[in-house]
Amino acid sequence: MTVASGRAGTFRWDAGRVLVLITLCTAQLIASIDVTVVNVALPAISSGVGLDHADLQWAMSAYAVLFGGCLLLGGRCADLLGMRRVLMAGVTLFTLASLACGLAGNGTALVVARAAPGLAAAFIAPAALGMLAAAFPEGPPRARALGIWGAVTGVSASLGVVVGACRRPGPAGAGSSSSTFRSGRFCSPPPPAGSRLGGTHGLQANWMPAGRPG
Repeated sequence: MTVASGRAGTFRWDAGRVLVLITLCTAQLIASIDVTVVNVALPAISSGVGLDHADLQWAMSAYAVLFGGCLLLGGRCADLLGMRRVLMAGVTLFTLASLACGLAGNGTALVVARAAPGLAAAFIAPAALGMLAAAFPEGPPRARALGIWGAVTGVSASLGVVVGACRRPGPAGAGSSSSTFRSGRFCSPPPPAGSRLGGTHGLQANWMPAGRPG
């Protein structure tokens, strides 16, 4: 389907646009959830990779520092290189960095591996938001899409704490904190990988603008 103009009157919700909305909201979810996901898993992280209490703060804040500090850079790269390219690159980096977190054998490797997804998220968030604005014309369609986007962003912070709590070690004998933490980190790659797969197909629909979003 081709949109003849940006007016809401020409807009129709079809399967392609729903897929785009799901893909972009999933990308935002994975970018936001990792800000809080390690907060309640700090004891498991400490015993799993041997971080002392002074260095645990870096395991928690490395992600947020890179995420917040590089947002403007991510937005500028999306403007210059194309939103879709930057989004796909960010999701790919996020997936690989999540795998690196699961494989981290010491505290230094873990902190670096935690910082890398934060950098990836700084590219994912502005690119995904820009593509959302490009995919949905101004008016009720865009307002509804942004409302869903905002709800996902708000829920993700609380969801991160819940997910992190599920990754904590259970009762004695239920598994070591090290294995629990690593298995939790290996749960992170599938959502961004799925987002990338959905983006590869859904974000190339013929009604997407050919300029900046590419």
